[in-house]
Amino acid sequence: MKKIIFWLALLLPLLIINTVFGINYILSSNSVDTSWGLKEIRWWGSTKYTSEWSSVVSSWNSYGIVNIAPDIASTYEDLNIADVYAANVVRSGRQWVSIWVDNIELNKWYMDGYSSVGAYTSSQKKHNIGHELGHALWLQHHSLSWNFLESWKRSTTSLWTQDKKDYDYLNSYIYPNQ
Repeated sequence: MKKIIFWLALLLPLLIINTVFGINYILSSNSVDTSWGLKEIRWWGSTKYTSEWSSVVSSWNSYGIVNIAPDIASTYEDLNIADVYAANVVRSGRQWVSIWVDNIELNKWYMDGYSSVGAYTSSQKKHNIGHELGHALWLQHHSLSWNFLESWKRSTTSLWTQDKKDYDYLNSYIYPNQ
């Protein structure tokens, strides 16, 4: 019992400090269009993981900061979605920035189980998509469990504490100044 009290006494202040004064994990670029006072990402492309994509987009949209929606004729495409088959890379997805349209690639090699890691469950696919979409929103990797931006084959399917904290920070300090 003394060991538990010792560890709680040691770790609780660190948890409080990170929550109240914690670091924000932010990238240097994003796909968010803030023109005309909007905060949106208009996406185009296709993926075979449509149900997982829709679920994750709904999760980000339900938090209510940036509207992530399909591109239509009267809007400008901000993000392209595509499936790739890349056995020579060590990642299940990637978000990358280009001059005109940013991109998310979902690697079928990992997600469909061609690698030695085994096929991803639906929850792991959602985590992968949520992670890459988090990068498009300007969020950076971290190692805090149960968040989309924690790397590798996890099963998080919705936003958690650090994702929300970083997203709130972007909404308050970054998006208005773009």
